[in-house]
Amino acid sequence: MRIIFEKKNIIICVVILSSFFSCTQKNSENGIDRVKRLYYNGRYDRARLTLDSILQENGENNSIDLLILSTDIDIKLGLYQSASNTLDTILFYDSSLIDTVLVRYRQIIDKLSFEGRYSEEVIFSQKVFSIDLESVEKNILIDVVRKFLNQGDTVSAIKGLLYSYGKDNNALNACFILSAIFREKGNKEISLEWIDSALILPEANRVEVTLEKARLLLEIAKEYLNEGKTHNAMTYLTESSYLTNSTISAEASWLAGSLLVNYGKYYQASIYLERVLELERSSLLRDKAINLLIRIQE
Repeated sequence: MRIIFEKKNIIICVVILSSFFSCTQKNSENGIDRVKRLYYNGRYDRARLTLDSILQENGENNSIDLLILSTDIDIKLGLYQSASNTLDTILFYDSSLIDTVLVRYRQIIDKLSFEGRYSEEVIFSQKVFSIDLESVEKNILIDVVRKFLNQGDTVSAIKGLLYSYGKDNNALNACFILSAIFREKGNKEISLEWIDSALILPEANRVEVTLEKARLLLEIAKEYLNEGKTHNAMTYLTESSYLTNSTISAEASWLAGSLLVNYGKYYQASIYLERVLELERSSLLRDKAINLLIRIQE
């Protein structure tokens, strides 16, 4: 009799627990339907509050569908950072949902663009960049790269620039920025190579790019002079001297000429100093070149 009684108690407990979980699941399902109804009726605040209570009840056992719904509500409410955090969670649990996540990020970025919040648009485009570089809008990619540079993330910046080099509207800017990055890192030759790459682009203004190259050559030459590497400096000064008809080339010619004077090579020096006179019709640099020419001819 006692055994039968205990079995009955167990059966009753099982039935009660089963009913409890069934009711909880049913209530949860009814709650989700209520949230969806509120969402589709445009009552986003109420949908957010209702969903929050469901998420709290479920603890960590929230389905991906619930998290996606949560993101959609946040986007409607303009809670973009909260939506972004949830999208990170979705990707963490299921990396196959990249397209779903990217669609939501596109919605966030479009809304920010409509609201004129460009700086935030760039920030969320960085998130897209980290998920799928090719999904970043071409017209914002260079600014995303600059943001990475400002944050000290040159690896991501270079990755983005190398990608944007293949895009017609970004290639020229990409070359200039890549040149500057490698210049800053002390890779002079690679820096020059990127300026040369800009010269072959169909959309490049050759005068502008050539002027930039002359400036870069002059800066590198000055660095070599500061390091006492006069032979290396002369190589860059010579190229800069004859690359343009600008004041930059005139300065390079002056430095080359005065350097050669110091080594007693007056004939070679006079060639560079006369080049200064060709380029500068009236300036302090021209006066200095004339004075030096007179001195070496005495």
